Amino acid sequence: MKTANWLRVLILVIGLGLEATRQVAAQSEVGTQTPIQVSFCELVRNPSAYSGKLILTTVRITATKHGSSLWDPRCRSLSLAWQTDPLYKSTAGLVALDREMSAHGLSDHPIVANLKGKFMHDQYSALLKRRMSFLIVQAATDIRQTKDEEHR
Repeated sequence: MKTANWLRVLILVIGLGLEATRQVAAQSEVGTQTPIQVSFCELVRNPSAYSGKLILTTVRITATKHGSSLWDPRCRSLSLAWQTDPLYKSTAGLVALDREMSAHGLSDHPIVANLKGKFMHDQYSALLKRRMSFLIVQAATDIRQTKDEEHR
């Protein structure tokens, strides 16, 4: 009986170790890739060119009661959905972005940030029951609020 319990514990520890190794490897792989720097307007006007790629872009982030979206004043009519990559949600940049969004996300002074992440084009959303494009954010830098009032 003791041997069976020890064996279960050993299997559990090995399984947890393998999962931790997989997550570190995934973070390291993305962390070493150089993102494609692209303007937000270029990204949303030519989404198929960037689908599945790691990108870096500067955006405005505005929250509403229905969620938040990414946009740029140079192409106000275009926006993009986004989500935080669960593997990176506790990194300093994404924690800071979350803090700013909680404090100022609904303001007339949107949050501006450089976001790095994997861009996904024409993906089916079971929640919204439609195809859409979105950015899976892995890092946020240069997070600030606009000085001037801005609206989409």
